[in-house]
Amino acid sequence: MPVHYENDCNAGALWESYRGCPEGTEIMAFLAPGTGLGGGIVIHGHLLRGVHGMAAELGHVFIVHSSFVPGVEPLCGCGRKYCAEAYVSMAALMKILPAALELPKWKDHPLHAITGDEMWRKRAFQVRGMAARGDELCLSIFEWQARALGKLCFQVANVIDPARIVIGGGFIEGGLVLTDRVMGIIRHTFKELAFKKHAEELVIETASAGDQAGCLGAALSAWQFAQVW
Repeated sequence: MPVHYENDCNAGALWESYRGCPEGTEIMAFLAPGTGLGGGIVIHGHLLRGVHGMAAELGHVFIVHSSFVPGVEPLCGCGRKYCAEAYVSMAALMKILPAALELPKWKDHPLHAITGDEMWRKRAFQVRGMAARGDELCLSIFEWQARALGKLCFQVANVIDPARIVIGGGFIEGGLVLTDRVMGIIRHTFKELAFKKHAEELVIETASAGDQAGCLGAALSAWQFAQVW
């Protein structure tokens, strides 16, 4: 039987666009911070896939963002500095935490108690939950990442002029209080940078399907392709 597959963040973008504008008349972008920082762009109901299927790799857009720990500039997984993904992703957390926990201020932080195999991965996975509970270090990391996302939204707005930018992925799975806080920072950072028209009219919102947007979008994409077989 025919098989159809889709990039996970493209699938998420397709679903969120369909839910938000089922008539297919909008231009929108989807950003999904998780293990990395994925993206997707939908134009009038159609995914922007590009000539090589590599369009909307928005995590590799360069942004100007200060280091969380002065003097420590994390590398993106692609090997370059300044990609948005180098600041906003689980991979970024694993690179930021060693330098942060070496600071005298955090010498007694509870994350030091996590040791053993894959120590930094295990520590990174605790950051979101601890931020949601108000831990000072973890919350400050999330806020720093939110400012980076706001800067990325500014870049995206200038390139494609969308009606909406939707934030999905694990970044918004920390509960209502944390999500409201980081979304507020994203919007504030964006509006400080954006042109007046974008600042007043462009909507930045959370994914309606949360972290399930990619699963639902993959099914929707397969259904769409099935109509032409």
